[in-house]
Amino acid sequence: MDIFSDPGPARREALAARYRALLTDARRAGGVIPGHLSGGEREVLAALLSGAEPDAAVCQRLAPGIFGLRAAEADPAAAEARARVWLQDVARG
Repeated sequence: MDIFSDPGPARREALAARYRALLTDARRAGGVIPGHLSGGEREVLAALLSGAEPDAAVCQRLAPGIFGLRAAEADPAAAEARARVWLQDVARG
């Protein structure tokens, strides 16, 4: 897999499962434990924990990782919207 191509549904589901597990851990701990997470992971978890609609900037930064750089750059607004829906699905479990 390269960063330009769509990673596909299986990779997106694996990433969603990882974020769901991290979200469960963060809820148990009472917040995000920064030591073992990247800055991007902390940012996504903070957005998931907030309960508010995910910030546009978070969605824009996340979109290439879940849909591929080519798709995210081809239509940034659509990629942001898809990333927001994806994050909301992750938050719902």
